[in-house]
Amino acid sequence: MFNMTGPYQKISTSLPADSPELQFGLFVYELGTMLAEKTLTVKGITIENEGKLSGIEHLVIGPKGVIILRYNGRNQSVHNVLV
Repeated sequence: MFNMTGPYQKISTSLPADSPELQFGLFVYELGTMLAEKTLTVKGITIENEGKLSGIEHLVIGPKGVIILRYNGRNQSVHNVLV
């Protein structure tokens, strides 16, 4: 399963505490917004974001997890990325 979020659309990924992992991949287009929990676990899915990423303080990338952040000049939502 895969979700596409278009320009000027928002997707909120509120997850229950007993299952903090997304079960589907996401593609957020430029000018779209992904609102997520403070801790986001990416395992076995791909998230590709060309828009705004908001709310995440801790990003956990597990087995077969992929996150692609594309900077477009307007995206100021990612300040520091520590690997």
